[in-house]
Amino acid sequence: MIFIYRLECVNLELLKEDVIITYILQRQEAEDQIEKARKLKAKYEKSKTSLLKATSYNSEDLKKLDSRIDDQSQRISSLSETIENINEEVTPLIKFIVKYIKNRKEALTITVGNYKGGAGKTSISINLAFVLAQHGLDVLVVDMDAQTNATKALMVTKSVNNPEEVISIQKTIMRGVQEGSFEGIAIEIVEHLKLLPTSIEFEDFAKYLYKTTDSDFEADHVFSKLLQPLKSEVDLIILDIPPLNIECTKNAVLASDYVLISLQTQARSLDGAEEFVKQLKKVSAKYEHNVEIVGALPVMLKKKRSSDQFILDQAKESFGEGNLFQQIIPNLDRVPTQDLKGIVLEDRHDMRLNTVFTDIAYEFLERLYYFENQGVVA
Repeated sequence: MIFIYRLECVNLELLKEDVIITYILQRQEAEDQIEKARKLKAKYEKSKTSLLKATSYNSEDLKKLDSRIDDQSQRISSLSETIENINEEVTPLIKFIVKYIKNRKEALTITVGNYKGGAGKTSISINLAFVLAQHGLDVLVVDMDAQTNATKALMVTKSVNNPEEVISIQKTIMRGVQEGSFEGIAIEIVEHLKLLPTSIEFEDFAKYLYKTTDSDFEADHVFSKLLQPLKSEVDLIILDIPPLNIECTKNAVLASDYVLISLQTQARSLDGAEEFVKQLKKVSAKYEHNVEIVGALPVMLKKKRSSDQFILDQAKESFGEGNLFQQIIPNLDRVPTQDLKGIVLEDRHDMRLNTVFTDIAYEFLERLYYFENQGVVA
């Protein structure tokens, strides 16, 4: 293949070697070391303060503390420089992949799924979409879950970013299904991010298919047909689907190029992921539809549980270690609040969550690029 962006100063050979995720892991290690160095520095500074308050003290002890404080300061400075260098290496690679995706004639479509409920599918869908939009990709989120969690969170996001605007939903995807078109339904949430909203009435999707379609093929390809006209308008389409809904699963998979599996670190979620993959294979084989699993993304339930690693080890055996994202969504208290306050960047907790999903987005983009090119760069 010949790439039109070859003139940019990017070593494309690096993209065959998982270099982006390697850089991310190196940066995260440096950040962890900085945090430890800061804690040590603070500890030594506290000891120095206590020493200076004493009636008398040994000057040698003071020199030792000053030396330790200086050592940690230098370590922080050195690690900070390492992080800057890593960012300088990663940035052009991400820009290259973003431009590569934007140069496509049609959007890539990704289903986020797991047959277990509460496995983090919606959080992944909306946060991944938000970060990708921050990087200039035009992303469309399609909420196929009648519980409307993605719709609620993204509409709140739109509201907080447009405080003077009266926010309302005129049409949902169920109306689009009934009318045979999704044109004019998409709502702009923030720049580069749009939503096809849903409502509780989408619970009748299966009933609608039963009454109005004449064959399995027609019933299973409703979304594929309706999304096709939108693929020239955006770069990525992310489908957020409900658990244990065969009609939605088949429609989403057959409309998708890729599937991202949400995997909470608990046995039921792993079982749900495995059942989801079985259904995925069955549908793909029936219609000879080529869809790839871009990876399984682990979602931690709690901090520092031994059972989490056990489930991750089981997942590696089930899906293959290479199919498991190296990035992991940690237990973050801020995620559940997005239903109420939307996706915002107001404080350090919001920024922390955004950083987590930025790293996930980078690995996701690298994986997409690999599958699109099968690891081969001209």
